[in-house]
Amino acid sequence: MTEDQKSLNLIQRALDRMQGSESSAPASVEKIMSAQIPLRMSHPSSLPDEAVAPNKTSSSSPSAAPVRLNMAALRRAGMINPEIKTSNIANEFRNIKRKVLVAARDKQSRELVNNLVMVTSSLPEEGKTFTSVNLALSLSAEREVQVLLMDCDLHRPTVQNFFESAGEAGLSEMLSNGITDIQGMVHRCDTIPNLGVLFAGKHMDNSPELVASTTMHNLLLATSKRYRDQIIIIDTPPALTSFEPAILAHNVQQAILVVSAQRSGRGQVEKALDAISACHNISLLFNRASKWEQRDTGYYYNYGPKHDVAQV
Repeated sequence: MTEDQKSLNLIQRALDRMQGSESSAPASVEKIMSAQIPLRMSHPSSLPDEAVAPNKTSSSSPSAAPVRLNMAALRRAGMINPEIKTSNIANEFRNIKRKVLVAARDKQSRELVNNLVMVTSSLPEEGKTFTSVNLALSLSAEREVQVLLMDCDLHRPTVQNFFESAGEAGLSEMLSNGITDIQGMVHRCDTIPNLGVLFAGKHMDNSPELVASTTMHNLLLATSKRYRDQIIIIDTPPALTSFEPAILAHNVQQAILVVSAQRSGRGQVEKALDAISACHNISLLFNRASKWEQRDTGYYYNYGPKHDVAQV
């Protein structure tokens, strides 16, 4: 058995353990990739409207200065190039985004009601920011979908590396000042008009407390309810090296746990799943496998390039 097969098997066992006694059959790759873990917790969208009403608005301009994609940085990292529609990486993330969109849409209204999507990993350098940025770029190709990419990794923000003229102020300043209206802090992307970016901002030593604050809770819920044509991709620190993913799991409707081949062990994957188990819908993405595999559904389970440039 190869190391990649061992990694995939440990993911299967971890998922089976979380699903309890619902099924004794081993999880297939397709089920792993779209794993929905039901929990008996209040759904954020079921809270009363007054719980998500903004308590302060930004005093800045209606929107922050626009930014542009850093195409050189995207090429170096082997990421999606919006100008090339049929690349391997673009096709891989088409499959990934379809599952995100299906889970986000209300079947009757077709609105994006489950639109808060957290991306994390067990350990650093497994490809979480690689996933967040690529997923945002792929979603922004949809004609009727607005995308907000939010850098919530206040410890080691890297989203700004893929944009030119990224602003210094961002999420940390909003949380420090009690601002829940994101309009004045979101940078629209000139390269992709329906993509907006909220950068992390200044490093704060008390970032776990800021993320756990009522301000952050209200910011996420207000943004989710106010923009029903928008998907919010939230890039967070690794689940085993910070508290933020466990905190945010209570507020998001979808979570993606990136698992890198030969990086995370069985116990680490299980602990990471436990940490974010407050989320109702958790998907696992297997990254940097040694060879490509495609199931009958056409959904790839190893999407990232197996080299260091994806380690963000």
